[in-house]
Amino acid sequence: PYEIETNGPLQDGIDQVLSTIGYRLYIDNVEMPLFVRFGKDIQIKFGFSNDGIAPFYYKWPTRVYLFDERGKTINAYPLPMDLRKILPDQVYEVPFILPVGNLENGKYTISFAINDPLTDRPSVKLTNENARHDLIQEVGSFEVKWLFNLPNK
Repeated sequence: PYEIETNGPLQDGIDQVLSTIGYRLYIDNVEMPLFVRFGKDIQIKFGFSNDGIAPFYYKWPTRVYLFDERGKTINAYPLPMDLRKILPDQVYEVPFILPVGNLENGKYTISFAINDPLTDRPSVKLTNENARHDLIQEVGSFEVKWLFNLPNK
């Protein structure tokens, strides 16, 4: 519809067609703990879906980002998954173990991104609502609470 007047009488129909063609990936659900008291890692399970009419055609790298409460990146971990397996009308589940044994007390945010293999930067917008504007999708947060503090040596 490149020769159609923008915001003209056909705009609603054009927007509807464009919103369904191709892939439309989103995070359907995430299972993760809210509090971490001890241990070296936490189990997370991502559920991805696609409400478009086609799969994602390439095996691009995916990352799980961990941010502290100030928004500083703690780390970005590769998420071993195949985007081509997120098919329309199905949930593709991906388990992930996040190392948290060396984190200090505080709140942390987990995020997800699909990175362009040439730049290794986030480059695909998911259809989920997102507070971030850098194509990194926030998925949840947790708090680390140590029950006691070890003395400094």
